[in-house]
Amino acid sequence: VGDGTNTNRLAPVRIGSASNWARVAADDHSLAINDQGELYAWGKNDFGQVGDETTTHRSTPVRIGSASDWAEVAARETHSLALTTAGELYAWGSNGNGQLGDGTTTDQTSPIKIANPW
Repeated sequence: VGDGTNTNRLAPVRIGSASNWARVAADDHSLAINDQGELYAWGKNDFGQVGDETTTHRSTPVRIGSASDWAEVAARETHSLALTTAGELYAWGSNGNGQLGDGTTTDQTSPIKIANPW
């Protein structure tokens, strides 16, 4: 949920005290960008889809890296995608079917830049 518990919630629950969130995405894990361009993630993390260089499930948001130029995020069950303000694409998480687009089938536990194939 992101509130520090593993309790299922039937109604919305505020996550932390911040009030400057700009973008969010969710599946089995959640991603959020604040209005300063910082990326946070939490939730299920079996394949590193949270992006914090671990496979540890997170019950509260953790900041991903130190960059402050994140613009958009997308979450799927086992992997994540994000764009920077410069249009650079990053991916992380499960990659068994090449879904990260880095030319491998190796899982990634932190955001990796995906090269433009053209």
